Amino acid sequence: HQALALKQARYGENSSELASTLNSLGVLAFSRNQYDTARVYLERALTIERSAYGDRHPEVGARLLNLGQLHSRLGNYSRSDSLYAEAIDIWQAAYGSQNRWLADAWERRAVSLRRRGDLETAWTLLQKAYDIRLALFTENARVLSEPDALAYSTFLQHTTELLLSTWHDLPRTPERDGVAARVVFSSKGKVWDELVSRVGVWQQSADSVSMALAEEVRNTRWQLARAYVAGPGVSQDTYRLTLDSLDRTIEDIESRLAERNADYRSLLATAQPSVEDVLARIPEHTVLLDYFRYNYWPPDAAEPVSRYICVAANDRTVRTFGLGPAKDIDAVVGQYRDHFAAVAALGTPVTGDRETYRAISARLYRLVLAPALTDVGAGSDLWLAPDGPLCLVAWAGLVSSEQDSTYLLESRDITYLGSGRDLLRPASTV
Repeated sequence: HQALALKQARYGENSSELASTLNSLGVLAFSRNQYDTARVYLERALTIERSAYGDRHPEVGARLLNLGQLHSRLGNYSRSDSLYAEAIDIWQAAYGSQNRWLADAWERRAVSLRRRGDLETAWTLLQKAYDIRLALFTENARVLSEPDALAYSTFLQHTTELLLSTWHDLPRTPERDGVAARVVFSSKGKVWDELVSRVGVWQQSADSVSMALAEEVRNTRWQLARAYVAGPGVSQDTYRLTLDSLDRTIEDIESRLAERNADYRSLLATAQPSVEDVLARIPEHTVLLDYFRYNYWPPDAAEPVSRYICVAANDRTVRTFGLGPAKDIDAVVGQYRDHFAAVAALGTPVTGDRETYRAISARLYRLVLAPALTDVGAGSDLWLAPDGPLCLVAWAGLVSSEQDSTYLLESRDITYLGSGRDLLRPASTV
């Protein structure tokens, strides 16, 4: 309140500076569940911004978004929908179809739709938001500082979790399985790829002309990122022309770079892989199992619950399976590791160790392998991409039941991957 009084005294009652402070106070009150107070602040901020900038300015869109989220929380869905729709219209006009504010609006509206049970529409909107988040992270990780790039990755992670949460709540269909598989292939290990691996590739393999083109792409993307941060100012038409011009320049340079450098072509494919790209790299009689640990957000809950999803694919088809709460699977992994720690402490196995191991191993097999292998697992080779605590399991030694004396390695050849996206990497990075 002191900051509000100071801003009002210094800039006046209808200044954009005061509106910014009012918006911050409104967001703070919202986070504290003080909804009546939040509404007063946010509505006043919106009124001031409309007066200062007009109805079509992106700053107005930002205020509409926060007010829409408030009305959604209060159950005023008709009002929140109209506020979100107005914000989306403003941002599409100002920035085009690929900007983070548009992703914010679609994501927040999807959260509202999930809360009221409209999962189909939420699913569609979250796919749009995800595609924007993925593209923006891929592009900006190349040009921004590591902290800023990690901030972009946080947005991508949250949208990924919301999309997979909605997949979990909907009935299974081939189309939804394909989308969920694409999300896992695209998201898993993405931060490491963009912040580390890409630099190594250029240091190892690029010729001088390709290096120069890559630097030109980086500089142009930096200009685009700065333009987004700066905003449109007074002339929105000029601003939109600037953004379009920079986008076209980047597209032209990347096209020339891809023509010169095979590694760059592969990196572009790896950045946003399609399911078809991955399936095309899976040999006959081979099954790929790509596991992903994510936070599931229930529609009405404030706190997420970690779950596992498994993408099972061969050279012809892909299926996705929800494996259940991560705590159940992680608990068995804990038992598995504790067993080996106890054996190691004694220095030699004792009576009953083998039976204990088979019981734990069979439980793990039933939880993480049986659902997928029963459906698409006729192949003799198994390509595994574990995640989280599953990376600590020696999969080759698992058995399918307490009575089974055959280890997995005895019936299948096993190869380990970081993710299904590894199949698309250029040879120089593998």
